[in-house]
Amino acid sequence: MWSLSEYQEKKSPTVLQRLTEFSSHNAFHRCDDCQSYIEGSSGQTRVHNVMIADPKFGDLNWQFLIPAAQSSYFVFDNETSNLSSISLPLINGQEEQEIKSPIFMVVKNPAQQSLINLHHAMEGAKHVHILICKGKDASSVQKQWPAHIVVVLPGVADNMGAGGVKYLVKQIAEYNMNAERRRQKSWGLIQIGSEVVVSLKTVIQHVESIESITQYALVGISQWSSQWKLPKYPYSQSYIDHMVFLNLKLTSTVQYNPYRFQHEDVDFTWRVNAKNLLICKLSYFMALVKTILAKPDLPDTSIHPSSSVQMSTAPEVSVRDFLISPDSESQLLLQASPHYLLERYLSEMAFDSLLDSDIDLLEHPVIVVDEYINLGPSVPEYIVSSSVEPSKEIRDVQFGGLILNSCLIQIPDAEFIKQFHFINGARLLLISPDRNSLRRHVAELDLESKWNFRLRDELQTANIVEDKPVSLLRGVYGVEKDVDK
Repeated sequence: MWSLSEYQEKKSPTVLQRLTEFSSHNAFHRCDDCQSYIEGSSGQTRVHNVMIADPKFGDLNWQFLIPAAQSSYFVFDNETSNLSSISLPLINGQEEQEIKSPIFMVVKNPAQQSLINLHHAMEGAKHVHILICKGKDASSVQKQWPAHIVVVLPGVADNMGAGGVKYLVKQIAEYNMNAERRRQKSWGLIQIGSEVVVSLKTVIQHVESIESITQYALVGISQWSSQWKLPKYPYSQSYIDHMVFLNLKLTSTVQYNPYRFQHEDVDFTWRVNAKNLLICKLSYFMALVKTILAKPDLPDTSIHPSSSVQMSTAPEVSVRDFLISPDSESQLLLQASPHYLLERYLSEMAFDSLLDSDIDLLEHPVIVVDEYINLGPSVPEYIVSSSVEPSKEIRDVQFGGLILNSCLIQIPDAEFIKQFHFINGARLLLISPDRNSLRRHVAELDLESKWNFRLRDELQTANIVEDKPVSLLRGVYGVEKDVDK
């Protein structure tokens, strides 16, 4: 169980900072030292397509764009010259290699503004730097960074958020590690890079030198803050959302939520912790995150009225429009990911629209099962794992709400839910991929014996049918109360 009453998204004002000599840079930075790092040497970039079976999305086609100068980092089939794997160093190898962990960097911002130039941040040390991008961005990324290895995500990623992209990155990294370990005892730690200003070489070498590093499932650092004070201990077991180092072997049974758009690392950290795996946060390292004020219109998070609505007559869309009654024919339908609409709605409207504002939530927090959900800064929440017996301390709490989401994870059984106590008027939010599963879960969990439901309590995300709207059901514990706000 982890309490997340203090962890919420905060919109802080940006500040100008003078970059150090170890900063990473965008494409506009030019100097004699990193000229070859940006432009590379002459030679043709080879394109390799690799088909990999994914447990959730089936067979996926990955495209690797490998410059000639970077081909030494790969293993190719001697007979067919097909790409076999990314070469990884030995776990206890004696070869001199300053940096062992490959860096997978997801390119989210415009290619020329992304902090991809790591020459100074790595202090010139040799390293494997792999750029991950969606198909629509591949040409611009390769044009801006011709000397870099580029991996183009499968088409299924086109409308995914950050969680889906990191899910796929972890899948390809695990596939590669398994291929390499059939060949030799290979290093199993990767770094999922963020666009941060930090001496990356120092951080990576410090992580790789940690005693018994192979026993840690997850390692990371903190985000820079002007309020930072020297911590009492150099390490802590806490949420990690910057500079994530993954132990692929230990986290093989833990995956990113492919439907998440925000806080994917916080949710993943909780999943790792729920498996009783070791997490290490380096307290003495902090990353300064660059903010690009001119944000592009991102297709995976853009929201538009459906094509059946004339743009000239379309009303202005607010967050309140993200959830609608499933049987209404007069409401505005939107073209957007249903999971993105749900995330936005819960983070901005959960307190006002779904929970009882008369309940003191500090005394009676909301309980969330098996995942982190951002309910906004006004809602303290407890996250519990359905695979672990709740402690007596938790069982003694009278909760003010319960949230169950079956879109990705299996709903726990009725006996698990009955271990918790709720105050009269507490709110239930049941989330399912469709209406049929919603009703099935109500029966399986015997919810009607304790919770009251009304017809107008059933909602769905305001998507067109083709986008598979997510279904929701609200309920009130104990005495029947008016749930309309």
